[in-house]
Amino acid sequence: SLGSSGDTLVTVNWRTKTVTEMTLDGKTIGGFSHDELVEPIAVAVSSDGDVYVADNGVGAVLVFESCGKLKRKIGEKGKKPGNFKEMSSVCICDNGDVIVGDTRIIVFNSSGEFIREFGGLKTKEGSRGRFCGLSVDSSGLLLAARAEKSRSYIQVFNKDDGSVHSVIDSHGQKLRRPTGVAISRNSHGFVFVVDIGTECVRKYRYK
Repeated sequence: SLGSSGDTLVTVNWRTKTVTEMTLDGKTIGGFSHDELVEPIAVAVSSDGDVYVADNGVGAVLVFESCGKLKRKIGEKGKKPGNFKEMSSVCICDNGDVIVGDTRIIVFNSSGEFIREFGGLKTKEGSRGRFCGLSVDSSGLLLAARAEKSRSYIQVFNKDDGSVHSVIDSHGQKLRRPTGVAISRNSHGFVFVVDIGTECVRKYRYK
């Protein structure tokens, strides 16, 4: 995730349970760990500098100050609407909404209250697939990388109501294992997808 200033990169390492901030050329300039971190899997930074860490061991999104002080937790594991099963990604909207990629897409407001969920596919065997990368553009479109057993693709949702705007199925260049999604700030209508299954970054036009 980009830092709040837009010119640094913030990462989380699930092995060392450490959040690290670095320059875009890889120089470490800060970071922290915390006793509450168990199995951190994804990180996002809000415009005011708070660090949001999705942690499957805790079963919640932990919100830290930039110095590493824990402020609060959002959500919990369970089977009710809004509960987590297996988080893969998290992003923060301009209005402060927190969006979590799980077997469904789960949306909380800036106070951590559950608003809605959408995008899940259920079968007789249970939920199928998961969302493994999220990014929201300035018009409110949410781009979500979805990985299922037989295929991976990008869904474009209207963030405010969960309706599907379009689907990028990448017919010519199939995604194998997408793990991250980023929207270009300078060239409108393009999305970049990290695909570790093919060891590359793919660029698509979504509008």
